[in-house]
Amino acid sequence: EGQTPYRFSESWRSATALPQRDLRTNKLRAEGAKALAGLLGGCTALAHLFVSRNSIGPEGPGAIAGLLAECMVIAHLSSAGNSVGDEGACALFEVQRDCTALARR
Repeated sequence: EGQTPYRFSESWRSATALPQRDLRTNKLRAEGAKALAGLLGGCTALAHLFVSRNSIGPEGPGAIAGLLAECMVIAHLSSAGNSVGDEGACALFEVQRDCTALARR
């Protein structure tokens, strides 16, 4: 069974300098994406974030987009397989214009 951000939040809160977070296939859902964004907002070195296949649905991308707006050094975001719908896709697309480090693919 997948972890939720509540199980690793304390250890992640003290590791703000880690450059990569890999949470692929952890069943985060929208609530987990929101909690994760709250935890990682202070990560000044976060360059790679992998949240693929987490069922974050159409509400989760708004939280991830908020994180991207705060963490301008993120160069790679992997979010495939989350059934985000049009609204979620738009939230991620909109923030890409301001996140200059994010690779365009």
